[in-house]
Amino acid sequence: WMKKIWILSDLYVHANARRQGIAKALHERARHHALETKARGLAFLSAGEDETVHHFCDTLGYQRDESLRSYFLLIE
Repeated sequence: WMKKIWILSDLYVHANARRQGIAKALHERARHHALETKARGLAFLSAGEDETVHHFCDTLGYQRDESLRSYFLLIE
């Protein structure tokens, strides 16, 4: 039996609303949903070279996959 992996793609917070914890709150809700649904983890996909996104994912414990420019967070 395979477990789900939830995918977050191109999370965006408007410039006027940044630095208020909105992205972190969205991520925490997604993480909670993954736990509720007994998912294996979260994948975070982002286009481009946005270092803010890289830092955000790194601080949340995601493992970076340079070949796909994606991140994965194991929930188990």
